[in-house]
Amino acid sequence: MALCLGMSRYRDGAFLPSAVRDAALMAARFRALGFQTDLVRDASQNEVLLALARWRLRARGSALAVIYVAAHGVQSGGQTRFFPTDAPVRQAGGRDAGLPDHLLIRAVSDRPRQKILFLDCCRGVPGAGAEQPLPAVALPGGVHITYAAQPQAPAYDGMTRHSPFAAALDAALMQTGLDMAALARRVRLAVLRETGGAQVPWSRSSLLLPVVLNQGETG
Repeated sequence: MALCLGMSRYRDGAFLPSAVRDAALMAARFRALGFQTDLVRDASQNEVLLALARWRLRARGSALAVIYVAAHGVQSGGQTRFFPTDAPVRQAGGRDAGLPDHLLIRAVSDRPRQKILFLDCCRGVPGAGAEQPLPAVALPGGVHITYAAQPQAPAYDGMTRHSPFAAALDAALMQTGLDMAALARRVRLAVLRETGGAQVPWSRSSLLLPVVLNQGETG
């Protein structure tokens, strides 16, 4: 099962030209790989939570859950938080704004399964000049997160087509037999090349078993 979320049009924040296109691109890719996939576009916080709850029910029997998010984001309280369309993006210094990455992990931790997250959002730290960012929150077992950017850094949107991260991830997913570590390295190298070293994708993992998203079967 896969869930793709894309937020482009914000009530209180800059328009993200490619975020919705990026989510649609990834939804098409996961469907081609045989995943039952939900696509959610330009959703409010309540709509995101409702979509996540419905998707969780549908994914009850799945041994592998994949979530992709393209949105505005910040790093706060040791977590990366992404913003639904009704979040106060311009007041992102409020450390409780947005939804944390661990909300996504908890949503699919109701049973033993492998959980894969791709977060295509900025990871700047609000108020970083005043205080140091907290250490990252510990992961439960069976999780792999690939962030579009390293801690305290921006992730670039695609002005005409797709973000560097989404384009690199889509290309990497076309390759068969890559486990998550190899996939993350391939995405990192492609984004580094595309952005001239300005953006460095980052990964964290507590996977218990090897995970290969493209095993050579197409839908």
